[in-house]
Amino acid sequence: MIMIKAVIFDMDGVIIDSEPEYLKRLLAFLDAKKVSYDDDIYSIVGISNRETWDYVSKLFNGCDPKELQDEYRVFVAERLRPISYIEILNSKLKDVINELKNRDLKIALASSSPIDHIKNVLKECEIDNLFDIVVTGEDFRRSKPDPAIYEYVVKELGFQKDEYLVIEDSTYGITAAKACGLKCLALRDDRFRFDQEKADHKIASLEELLNYLD
Repeated sequence: MIMIKAVIFDMDGVIIDSEPEYLKRLLAFLDAKKVSYDDDIYSIVGISNRETWDYVSKLFNGCDPKELQDEYRVFVAERLRPISYIEILNSKLKDVINELKNRDLKIALASSSPIDHIKNVLKECEIDNLFDIVVTGEDFRRSKPDPAIYEYVVKELGFQKDEYLVIEDSTYGITAAKACGLKCLALRDDRFRFDQEKADHKIASLEELLNYLD
């Protein structure tokens, strides 16, 4: 077995169980605006922020995505309770990362979310000191499923590709990791339309990733 030297975590759906909360808020916004949608709305879970608002724009008959996003932010701030990221933090995350650090592994975070959002989550959950490198997909011309974000992490940490282990949940994330040539574990999630078949293995909890390091 190849010795793993670095573990790369996705954020939404892996570090925090945020995807149901984001979808719930978006549906509340659409309902308030009396905009109709169907079950295809679930297809936006796990895609990039830009693609999400391109999709929503079509529901609004082509309204400017940026203007819609600004309007959504105002709606959320005025009408909805802020998400408590601590409440949806994966309860095993800190223990697992501390164990990885005890084994002298490097820890990276590679998320498609905007960097301000990533920093807010890490600060509120008091886990901003756990990662050796934090990367946002917004720094790249193409976000996941394009592998650019993973290629960047590999270059920055400097290990061979077979020495990395990626933890993802969404179709886009898994596709990006595999396109980069990295081993990927899928944190199982049957609530959405994720295709996790391209992952090397599926795990039911973060603790299970430790089984792939020995």
